[in-house]
Amino acid sequence: MSVAVIQRCHKCQVCNKKINTIRVITGTCRCKQIFCSKHILDHNCTFDYKEDYKMNNKLVKLTREKIETLY
Repeated sequence: MSVAVIQRCHKCQVCNKKINTIRVITGTCRCKQIFCSKHILDHNCTFDYKEDYKMNNKLVKLTREKIETLY
């Protein structure tokens, strides 16, 4: 008895164009949607890039003591 492997067909969310596997990896936006090369830059993204930047890029205030301990 063979098990049928169901492959999900990946398509662009805007134009419904079929997208190959490599393009799925590079064409997936941070909003978790897949787009073709034409629509990856001009879609209505729901991902909050400003909040992500604030969370991942916190600046550290350097003081004299911290610099001296590094050397």
